[in-house]
Amino acid sequence: NGDLSVRGARGNVRLDTHNGSIDATVESAELATSTHNGNIRLALAGSGPHSSKVTSHNGSVRVRMPEGAGAMLDASTHNGRVAWAGQVVDATYERGKLRGRIGDGKGSLRVSTHNGDIRIE
Repeated sequence: NGDLSVRGARGNVRLDTHNGSIDATVESAELATSTHNGNIRLALAGSGPHSSKVTSHNGSVRVRMPEGAGAMLDASTHNGRVAWAGQVVDATYERGKLRGRIGDGKGSLRVSTHNGDIRIE
């Protein structure tokens, strides 16, 4: 029931809190983050490929991918908007759901929130 702030974690990383925000910079091949009532601000580092799942039920989510990273992106929000930078290609967007490819697509990035906006950078 508190905020998490993590910098420089490596390896397989799992960050969970119920009533708090998550602010993290991680270099990880596998990452799972979740909060029920909080925002998530995540910066991925390293060359990848990344396999990341980012979930907030009631909060906004911002994910910053490293330069040159690749992933197949699946982002969705029920009550918010999804915004993305030009690095997402072959993008399809409809009613709060974005699917597309980042770089070579050799990884996966799943981002979801029920009540909040999503921004992929």
